[in-house]
Amino acid sequence: MEQWEDLVKDFFQMLVYMRDNYVRPADHIARVSLSPVQFHIVTALQHQQGPLSMTELAACLQISKQQLTPSIGKLVEAGLVNRYRDQQDRRVQRVELTEMGRQTLDEVSDKIKQAFCQRLKLLPPDDLAELSVIIKRAQEILQGNGGS
Repeated sequence: MEQWEDLVKDFFQMLVYMRDNYVRPADHIARVSLSPVQFHIVTALQHQQGPLSMTELAACLQISKQQLTPSIGKLVEAGLVNRYRDQQDRRVQRVELTEMGRQTLDEVSDKIKQAFCQRLKLLPPDDLAELSVIIKRAQEILQGNGGS
């Protein structure tokens, strides 16, 4: 059992390292003039793939609507997000990414991927192929699509 615990510990350390050094570096966020909170908002909207109410978005981000409102206002001003009233319930405000918001996220994602690829190029081809197989198998297991 200790072997599994060590593996899980190492895996989580790698995830934290990747988050801190590839996904959230301040220089990637600063290049597109987004605060970390704004970056988190547009990323959440991208993953939801459709408009969300302010309440839904606040719940997704685990913050209050009062905390969310100023950041949404700045994102609207920057042209990255649209905010509009729901047609069925005029009390509800919906938020969605604009095309410019999607492009901005794509640019940031590309920079993160490029930085990560530069590091992976240090692996020999056989190790890279083996890593690819292991990652795909781990994804299947973690998603519940293949365990024995």
